[in-house]
Amino acid sequence: MSAAGGRVGAARLRSLAGAFASGGSGSFLRFLAVGVANTIVGYGAIFAALALGATYAAATLLGTALGLVVSFALNGRYTFRYEGRLAPAALRFLAVSFGCYLAAFPAARAALAGWTAPFLTADQTAAVAGSAAYTLLHYVALRRLVFRRPAKSSRGSA
Repeated sequence: MSAAGGRVGAARLRSLAGAFASGGSGSFLRFLAVGVANTIVGYGAIFAALALGATYAAATLLGTALGLVVSFALNGRYTFRYEGRLAPAALRFLAVSFGCYLAAFPAARAALAGWTAPFLTADQTAAVAGSAAYTLLHYVALRRLVFRRPAKSSRGSA
């Protein structure tokens, strides 16, 4: 790796770390608290769907979709204290959430290659690992792309 490539990689890591640190007022902790509600809804749906014979993709998509409703409502108001327009934010939220799903869950399943945790099936194990990756990706994306605060105006009050 070249020195320039190392600097670019280090800059990306600093940028990612900055996304967590710049949340202020415990936004990542609030995000995790909201995640408890998402976990109950999402895993309940995933495990029920798998028990009923759904495929891994269908079960994780269902669990994720149900959790998205909870996530948008609570993260917008509680975690990020968003006061902007809801319709554009909802469209960005759906796009970002779907992108995070496509990145996290299939990658986790492929990376685990059928390995199972105690008391879980291979698909349930992959769902748990995929959820961890999804959580980190989703926080950064929501903070930076969906619920961002408008830039402060440089003009003074009139």
